[in-house]
Amino acid sequence: MRILIPGGSDSGTIWEESFLLGFPAVTLRNAHERPKGVDEATLIMTSLTKRGILDAVAVTLAQASDFRPKTVEDYIGGVVSHKVVRMILSYIDFVQAVVWRKPPLG
Repeated sequence: MRILIPGGSDSGTIWEESFLLGFPAVTLRNAHERPKGVDEATLIMTSLTKRGILDAVAVTLAQASDFRPKTVEDYIGGVVSHKVVRMILSYIDFVQAVVWRKPPLG
């Protein structure tokens, strides 16, 4: 049994890795950008508190033998480059306005 608890870095891809490679995981974060991973319970997200970490690891260990994540359609192949282009185009104006505080491009 493998249980991955990322530490020392922000493992933004642990959601996909846990699902695609089939191992239970705990990620130490207060927020995320992967609602599908939470919706399908591919891993447990916990805060950086001792109690939160211990509870998340205890549940992960207790349920590890039954770990069978549901398919998260967003994590399944297809033409990934097409998806990436659509996502980038969807957020260009938002990033320009919110992050860079500039008017929309072109």
